[in-house]
Amino acid sequence: MKLITKLLSFCLTLVLFVTTLMPSAAMASPSLDQEKQVFILSILSNAVSSNWGTQKHLQELLKERVTKVLETPSIQKDIGNWDVVWGPVVYKPKISKYAAHSMYVAQNGNQYVVALAGTNPTSLFDWIENAEVKEQVNWDYGDKPLYLEPKISKGAYLGLNILLQEMKSSDQTVLEFLGEKVKNSADNIEIIFAGHSLGGILSSTFALAALDQKSQWSGDKPFKISVYPSAGPTAGNLDFSTYYDSRLEASTKRIWNDIDMFPHMWNETMLSEIPSLYEPEIEASKAVEFLVRGAKKLAQGGDYTQIETAMPGLEGTINLSSSLCPNLSSSTSTFIVDEELSQV
Repeated sequence: MKLITKLLSFCLTLVLFVTTLMPSAAMASPSLDQEKQVFILSILSNAVSSNWGTQKHLQELLKERVTKVLETPSIQKDIGNWDVVWGPVVYKPKISKYAAHSMYVAQNGNQYVVALAGTNPTSLFDWIENAEVKEQVNWDYGDKPLYLEPKISKGAYLGLNILLQEMKSSDQTVLEFLGEKVKNSADNIEIIFAGHSLGGILSSTFALAALDQKSQWSGDKPFKISVYPSAGPTAGNLDFSTYYDSRLEASTKRIWNDIDMFPHMWNETMLSEIPSLYEPEIEASKAVEFLVRGAKKLAQGGDYTQIETAMPGLEGTINLSSSLCPNLSSSTSTFIVDEELSQV
C-alpha cells in the first residue's frame, strides 16, 4: 500500500517536473498537445489520495492544490490557462477517512475537462469497487441498442452513479452544470472526460452515459464529446464494448501501457498475460499466478472486453536499477514502468 502511494506521489511530482523543464511557448499556444494537457488535468484530481479528514476539508485541500498548480506560470506556458469552474468534489464514505472519488471541471475557452480521480490506494472502498466484477448490471442509461445486451460490472455501475447523482458542487451535479454551459454558449463547446486507472473506467462510462442522456441535461444544443481514459481496466462485456465503440470510438483515445497489469484486468486472455509481463527481467511468481487465478474466477462468464480493442498500447520498459522508494535497501531490486512519463 505504501509503495502504491509513493508511486502516485511520484506521478504528481513528475507532472510538475516535466512541465517545468519543457520548452516554453506563448501563453496562447501551449507547448503540449491536447492529449497531454488533459492527462495532466486528470492526474491532478488525485492530489488528496493520501490525505484524510472530513469531506469539506478534503475538498478545500484539493481545490487549493489544483488551483496552485494551474496558476503556476511554467505550467500555464505548457498547458494554457485552465480555471476550476465546478468542484472539486470529493466523495467519502461515512465509514472511511479517505476520499473514494474526486472530480472537478476545468475550463479553457470553450473546452471543459471533467477530471476524474483513479483508485485511491488508501481507500478500501475503491479496492472493493474495483473488484466488484462477478456481478454485471444492464446498461440502462439510454435506449436499448438493437441486438445487443450491454452490461458493465457492478463496481463500475456503483462508481458511475456516485458521479452522476451524489457528487454536487453548489447543489449542481456536473451534468446540470455542463448543461447550462451548453445551452447558454454562443459557440459549440467541447466536453472532455478523462481519468486514470479506475478513473479510466469511469471517464469512458461517464461520457457514454452523458451522450445517451443528453436530451435530459443539454436539450437540443449540439456539443462535442472527447474521451481520454488512461490505464483503465475493462468496464463491461463484449456487447458493451461494441456499443461504446459504435457511439464514441471516433471521439476516444484510450491510453494504456502494454506492460501495465491494470488494463489487462478482467479480460480472460489479457489476464493470462499478467504473470509473464515483466519477463525476462522479472520472472513470473507463484503469488502473482495465484492472484490471477482469483481474478479469472471473479470475472468468469462476464465476457469482459476492452473498448477500442484495436488501440495499441504504449511500449513499456523496465528499469531494475532505479528506485522510487528511498526507504528500501539498496540491494532491493525495484522496477519502474515508464507509463506516466510516456504519457506526458
